[in-house]
Amino acid sequence: MKEAQRLRVFLSVFLVLHIAFIPLIASYGLAVCAVLRIAGFWLGCAYSALFVAVAYSVNTALILLFQRQVALAKKSWVHPLIYLVATVIALLTLQYISNIPHAMFRTRAPDILLLTSMLLGLTQYYGMVWVRESGNGGNSGPIGKLWRSHSLRATLPIFAMAVVLVHFALAQMTLARLTSSSMLEMANDVMGVTIFLLCWLLSTYLFHFLAERDCVLRISQQLKAIEAGDFSQPEVRVNWGLWLFLSERLRDFGQTMKERTYLVKSFSRFVAQDVVDRATKKEIAIVEEQGESVELTILVVDIRDFTRIAGELPADKIILLLNSYFNMVIDIFVRHRIHIDKFIGDGILAYVDPSGDPQRENDCAVRALQEVLESLGSLNTRLNREGLPAVNIGGGIHRGTVIRGFIGSSHRIDHTIIGDPVNRASRLESLTKDYGVALIISDDVYQTISSPFRALFRPLGSARLKGVDEELKIFGYGH
Repeated sequence: MKEAQRLRVFLSVFLVLHIAFIPLIASYGLAVCAVLRIAGFWLGCAYSALFVAVAYSVNTALILLFQRQVALAKKSWVHPLIYLVATVIALLTLQYISNIPHAMFRTRAPDILLLTSMLLGLTQYYGMVWVRESGNGGNSGPIGKLWRSHSLRATLPIFAMAVVLVHFALAQMTLARLTSSSMLEMANDVMGVTIFLLCWLLSTYLFHFLAERDCVLRISQQLKAIEAGDFSQPEVRVNWGLWLFLSERLRDFGQTMKERTYLVKSFSRFVAQDVVDRATKKEIAIVEEQGESVELTILVVDIRDFTRIAGELPADKIILLLNSYFNMVIDIFVRHRIHIDKFIGDGILAYVDPSGDPQRENDCAVRALQEVLESLGSLNTRLNREGLPAVNIGGGIHRGTVIRGFIGSSHRIDHTIIGDPVNRASRLESLTKDYGVALIISDDVYQTISSPFRALFRPLGSARLKGVDEELKIFGYGH
């Protein structure tokens, strides 16, 4: 329900409550004041109706006026203050119209009307809190203070009801000494007032409980949003103290989770997903970390003649070319669960996320580089529209056991892979220029890839890699 609809509902209920107070005020006056008994019930009703009409009209006008002052209207104390102003205006209006010297005749009419104003002002306080759906906002403060505030707000109507009943009882006892009222009449009067006050209490608490329900629903929405991974928590809009405390804590938790998510996403751009998972479960002691020995399928990709291309282009064009190329390659690598270990100028060192299945990992590496080669045509078309030269690449794939871990110092670190298989993959990539192919894989990779991929490669014989003593059987693809 929107705020405007809630306001209409509240003002309608509030009008009914004002009308119900008319006979109560008259009956209350007859029960506690000898002077008002002389006036009679119907004159009392007329007097009360005039007071209620003026108070309700002025109060409604002030509420509608203050609705435009959003910042002020959100202050929950404003609304009972508005009703107090309306009460004063109504009393002055009654005094001007009736010209009754209450002090001279010692009537209790002003007392009764002020008590009525207190009760209706409390109802307005709870009702407008429900209408506005938000309290004062700001920091929630210490939880002990909030608990006391929450308890006071929950018990304030009962306290107000008790004040009215005590006033009624004392006034009746005073009147009983002046008149011949029987105990039965006094008991009936107390019973009638009590029943009406219980009805008032029910209507007032109805708005209180509706506001509490709104708080519960908003807290529930916050919890569901956090559960769904939506950490963009809205501004706290909770009325009551303890609910405000809980909502603020959830908002802070959501902000923390949002920052953690951003951090994990950013961290995952630099390291493999399994390293991210390990880091989120426990702190990785970087300086003492010894690394881990792991068997990986390693890929090295490089742009052909990049030195010449870089010498012919201005710096901004070089960056544009590299970013266009890297975006295309990385999109393909991500789809095949291939992690970028590092960029080496125009080259890329990467490896397939380990799954424990060498054939699947080798197939992923071969298929990814095959897609890269197939995508070069569309990439070069875009580069040509930008006035940039076409690019050609060479790639090498090798599988072996490497050390993966953090290297560096406590001030600057890098997570990378090191070992002879990395060097061999780099040397295989370099051989693509000598053999006139786009991709070279080692025999270790060739023997474990699936048959459809194996059929794409042709044997290139044996080659002695730089820094490697034994010769290595190699297989080529492309060109």
